[in-house]
Amino acid sequence: MSKILQAIATLTFLVQTFVTLAEVPGNGPEKLAEVLKNLKSAIALLEGVIELPDLVKTLLANDTILTLLVNLTVWAFNIAGIFPKETPA
Repeated sequence: MSKILQAIATLTFLVQTFVTLAEVPGNGPEKLAEVLKNLKSAIALLEGVIELPDLVKTLLANDTILTLLVNLTVWAFNIAGIFPKETPA
């Protein structure tokens, strides 16, 4: 169970980091693609360092799951006011 929690904590950190780095004014789908690309690269690197349970590996290989995690993070950041809303000029 501790391996799953470690994987969740690491994934949460990575998603938050890559979402924050990609948050600039621009096209949402392009930012999502950038975050997913960076996230997949980081996960591939981590698989050699952290032993991930098979269930976690399966979930992380699923683009729909990763997209959901990214979208939930962006939603939470928007609710918390971490990403400032653009005001019309």
